[in-house]
Amino acid sequence: GRADILTARGDVNFKTEKYADAIIEYQKATAADANYAPALVATGRTKIYLGDPAAAEQSLRKAILLEPANVEAHLLLGETLSKQQKFEEATKEFDAVLTEQPDNAVAYATEGIEVWFARGLVAGERSLDPGEFLDVVTHTPAELDALCASGDVTDAKTLIGLLWLQKSQAGLWPSQWLVP
Repeated sequence: GRADILTARGDVNFKTEKYADAIIEYQKATAADANYAPALVATGRTKIYLGDPAAAEQSLRKAILLEPANVEAHLLLGETLSKQQKFEEATKEFDAVLTEQPDNAVAYATEGIEVWFARGLVAGERSLDPGEFLDVVTHTPAELDALCASGDVTDAKTLIGLLWLQKSQAGLWPSQWLVP
């Protein structure tokens, strides 16, 4: 329909970094169909890029009301809530993604993430790939949770790892432990 075509036009503008033009097309799409969630999600994504998290949040929340299982909307809302330091709400949005797609532990990327838990590790010599860097630090789960809640840790992989650890420790997401 018309809203779909207008949203596609907006997407072309977004991809060429013409964000103001993209917003105009998305607004036309929502004027054509106020309940067209893809235009609302696209508006939210663009508002994030424009540095307007409050407007992004508004569009994304409406999209989620229309399509509660919209993974992209939940991811983007989690991102914008994190930028507003609403970490508890952001975690709920990332949790919603994992509820919809338990194997989608990606948050912001297209790469897969495997989560492994281990006990009794001892630091050893690093063997990094060219261009790879890695800082190794240790924290208790409570310390890590506090660092994430304060915004000192914002890395998506760490946040997802902590979420899996907390769910596993609470017995909500059972882990299969392999014993050597």
